[in-house]
Amino acid sequence: MLYNWTAPIFKTFVQARHAGRLPQALCIAGDEALGSYELALECARFYLCQKPLEQGVCGECADCRCFGEDLNPDLLLLLGCSAADCEKGADFSHSPSDLRPAELGERSYPVRIDSVRKMGHWLSEAPQVGHSKVVIISQAHAMQEGAANALLKTFEEPPAYALIILVTRSFEALLPTLLSRAFKLQIPPCSLENALSYLKVNRQDELALHKAALALALAGGAPLRAKEYLLSGTCDLVENLVNKFAEACATQQYEQVCYALAKLTEAEQLLVLRELVLELLKYKAGVEIAALPMLTEVRGQALGRMKAEALFEVQELLTEYQRSYTLTQRAPLATLYTLVERFYRGYPVGNR
Repeated sequence: MLYNWTAPIFKTFVQARHAGRLPQALCIAGDEALGSYELALECARFYLCQKPLEQGVCGECADCRCFGEDLNPDLLLLLGCSAADCEKGADFSHSPSDLRPAELGERSYPVRIDSVRKMGHWLSEAPQVGHSKVVIISQAHAMQEGAANALLKTFEEPPAYALIILVTRSFEALLPTLLSRAFKLQIPPCSLENALSYLKVNRQDELALHKAALALALAGGAPLRAKEYLLSGTCDLVENLVNKFAEACATQQYEQVCYALAKLTEAEQLLVLRELVLELLKYKAGVEIAALPMLTEVRGQALGRMKAEALFEVQELLTEYQRSYTLTQRAPLATLYTLVERFYRGYPVGNR
């Protein structure tokens, strides 16, 4: 499936394939919530198509039909997994739907060196359906060093009929020797117009527009993740949370802020707090309130008096928590209370 913002990138791939300028490795860089997995699958489908058209697949050949049935023996998905799952063969799949994660951004295992070696053996065997084979390596940025080095050996002498697709969050996360042998596709940030179109937001509906802006801010501008936040009710929880933050400036009832925070997942807590601190710093720097979806005039007036020095300290603390991923593992409310109290230390003394 292609989205409005990935369709032009796919066209670049198609043109390179038709012009004979495509090497036997492709690297797609971009957040999975921008559609990097869907783009990888569309590129694989086009490469395997036995009668490719000028703009895309024929939809009628044996390979295209296999894609439609969600099973293609000439397509291999190389997935990250544990050692135990690797022994069971869970690191491989021929079903395109298995490439999409159950939850965008969820933590997972890296691709293992044993899996890369098995992939090499699979590639050495002739195609079963058509004339080509494709391997898609998910989350290539998380590959272990040994796996990356093993992959390099396959890159040096790939079978003539094969295409290896690496899906990564950034080119910088891969070995330069791998990148130098690959055709590169970068998914740029999605425009607001495309994002709102994907989210089916009516620009005349101010409430829907505000919620979409908040979801996109939390999602870093990535529409697929923003849609998840809207559907899961996360945006409503965040709205309530920021109201509690603003109210606590006068009441000093930090417990209510902590209880509101506790309704979010650990990853969401870190995300929301970082975004709130960032928006407050922007507000203090003179950014218009309309460009800050977490803030309203009332919230801005209440929270905008926070000292910038304290906001920077909280920002550093959140970075430390994110690095260790232990915000609420040990004592959820106690840890949250400590963090929230640190936040309010930046409020002017005469107003506490």
